Amino acid sequence: MQEITEIQAVGRIYWTGNSKLMQINFSKYIGKSAPYLAALSWSFLFFLGLLEQQHIDVVFINPSFSFFLKGLSLNVFLVTLYINSRAWAKKYELDYKILLWRVFISALVTTFFSGLLTVTVMLMDEQILLDDTLVHTFFFYIEFGLFSLFLLRAFSAWRIMILHEKKIWIHYLWGFFEISLFVALISHFVRIGVIDIFFNIPYIVLMIVVIPLSLNVKWITTFNFNQKLVAIFQLLVIFFCLAYFFASITSYFSHDPLVVDEISKSVFSSVLVSFVIIYALVSFLVTLFNLPTSSEFEKKFKEIAIFERLTDSLIEGKNKREVYQILLDNTIDVTKADAAWLEVKKDRVLLNKNISRGSIDKWSPKLNFDTSEIKRYNFMDYFSRPSAYKFNAVAVAPVTVGKDVIGHLVLLKRLHNSFSGLMVSAVNTYISQAGMALQNFKLLSKAVENERLKNEIQIAKNIHDRLLPRKHEFTNGIQVSAASEPASEVGGDFYDYYKRDDGSYAIMLADVAGHGLSAAFYLAQLKGVFRGIVHSNNLSPKAFLVQANLAISECLEKNIFVTASYYLINPKKREITYARAGHLPGIFYDSKEKVLRMHDGDGISLGILRNKKFEEHIDEIKFKYNPGDSILLYTDGITEAKKKGVKARYGLENLKEAFLRYSDRNATEITDEILKEVFAYAKNHNTWDDYTLLAIKLSEKME
Repeated sequence: MQEITEIQAVGRIYWTGNSKLMQINFSKYIGKSAPYLAALSWSFLFFLGLLEQQHIDVVFINPSFSFFLKGLSLNVFLVTLYINSRAWAKKYELDYKILLWRVFISALVTTFFSGLLTVTVMLMDEQILLDDTLVHTFFFYIEFGLFSLFLLRAFSAWRIMILHEKKIWIHYLWGFFEISLFVALISHFVRIGVIDIFFNIPYIVLMIVVIPLSLNVKWITTFNFNQKLVAIFQLLVIFFCLAYFFASITSYFSHDPLVVDEISKSVFSSVLVSFVIIYALVSFLVTLFNLPTSSEFEKKFKEIAIFERLTDSLIEGKNKREVYQILLDNTIDVTKADAAWLEVKKDRVLLNKNISRGSIDKWSPKLNFDTSEIKRYNFMDYFSRPSAYKFNAVAVAPVTVGKDVIGHLVLLKRLHNSFSGLMVSAVNTYISQAGMALQNFKLLSKAVENERLKNEIQIAKNIHDRLLPRKHEFTNGIQVSAASEPASEVGGDFYDYYKRDDGSYAIMLADVAGHGLSAAFYLAQLKGVFRGIVHSNNLSPKAFLVQANLAISECLEKNIFVTASYYLINPKKREITYARAGHLPGIFYDSKEKVLRMHDGDGISLGILRNKKFEEHIDEIKFKYNPGDSILLYTDGITEAKKKGVKARYGLENLKEAFLRYSDRNATEITDEILKEVFAYAKNHNTWDDYTLLAIKLSEKME
């Protein structure tokens, strides 16, 4: 048992049966069958017309039934033909150029076949077949079918064009117009033929509706100049085809025996023909009158497009050269210049089109580039024989970024005085926009570069932090504490320590010349040098520095040098051996005598002498220590700290006094307390260099 459950749309019925939802789409089937129904109804209409011409009404029980049947056939033919035409036009509703082109083709095709029939009739007239009404009836119905196809194709296309960007009142007015036409069509059932009162009044009413509908030609604004020219030609051809069909159809009325009034002179057909003609005429006139302004509108659109391209070039990350190329190409396009070149010496850019580099080199010295505005010249102003050159007019336009003139754009034309004021204004606009684009490009590039540097600095800082050890506590009675801070994100100070297999400890403090990103690279290499050499347990501090100098000489640039102090502490023997390579002398605190001693000794920086003579300039010093002694190592960032507005530095003497005060503390307290004094001395002053402070406490506790 099937039960209808819902009707959701015209022509669509849903019902359930055996728990399944089914859909019948009547409009889909009607759309597919419309051509066949139109052909069948036309054939039946033609058959009835032949019988009517022969006055054969006896085949029908009632003459009124013959009248009804013919009206039904005519209505089915026109309705199904309209359904087919509407589906045909809907396929092109998004492109009015193609839609108009299809109407144009329909006009040509239907007129061509009608013309063949006309020629055939003329030939048959010569063969004395003028009185053959059956032949004329056959030809008439064929032309009637062709003309109906043409009219309904045009009607469906005009419908889509009228409803382009439709307003609500246009929507309702068109709906009234279509319903009224349908009513006029089915009026054939009431009376087929012409009666003044039944024809004139509805015709006048519908023509009043046609006028505001025909004024909706906004689709023309979507056409450019060339497309409007094509549209004018197509509309003229459509007019010609309409005139031809009108003359051809009316020619059949001269044959008295031919009964055709009832299908050719109805309100429906008259309004349909009038509407198609009026809308085509209005479209033709509006397109024709819009033609002079089209080029100006297109020029404005082109300007907007150029601005968009310049802006897009920045968004897409294009470089300056591509911005220059866009400026050159579009300026040539808008001014219709025959040749041009663009030169920006600062960026080493020379772009040319339709002119050789040799000609540019020859003409450039003759032109006045020392100007901040566009200048127009004729080549005869500079050359004695202008005919020897194929260009006779030139415009020189400065390319500016901000207030700076960075280059010049030279435009060339063959005709004298061919650069108008409008062209100069347009060029000024483009160059101004290009200048803004280049300025924005510069700012954007700087922002991108700053962001890139920021990321690189952060990476370098992370590398720098990883290069320096974080755990400072040693065993076997040795404590180490270090505090280091770069002047910027990355500095050149380096320290590291390593416990050798023999139980001794290697400690190194170094200062690489420079700071910043390059310093991080040098520190990474220095870290590798230290770790690579320190594994050799038999190397003394002097031998270590000699090997380090060889390694650094191979991997660092010649203008880079490194100061370093290297200490080797042996807890078992309570013995310290050190050597300096141009670094600041360490400070040793003797806990028994309560005095400070400087760890002097000759030594030059690593990387200065890159040969065997380096060893001759390095001293190695060895001494015994007692539990409770301390060593303080530092870089020049500590001693050179200064107060704001005072030339005096913190200095070595202040550092020694502070070390002496806190020498009885552990290593961490020593560095913390000394740094507090240094910071207090240089309070509110931000011109610090990289600084590192490293304290070694030789405690009494032994393992």
